[in-house]
Amino acid sequence: MRDVSNTRVGIDAALEDFTTHMRHKLLLTRHRPHWSKCDPHSLISRAREELAELEAALAADDRKGAVREAADVANFCMMIADNEQWAGTRPYDSHEGR
Repeated sequence: MRDVSNTRVGIDAALEDFTTHMRHKLLLTRHRPHWSKCDPHSLISRAREELAELEAALAADDRKGAVREAADVANFCMMIADNEQWAGTRPYDSHEGR
């Protein structure tokens, strides 16, 4: 049984489980262009689409689907955060007008 407390152990366990799902979803799409080439508004739009899919999975009581869709939502949010955190510092950002 997993620790479900708001302790370091419980939080770390939840993050480890969830980031495993996130990583799996990202690896399935690694053939696509890197998200650093996407503007934040298109990433937000995709996150909204995935959020609708998450809501549909929850409404259908599809637990596995809900986990997959939650990972998709989180991945788009991570992409936005990654782009904002590293904007202008990657070699290929220098010519993107940011």
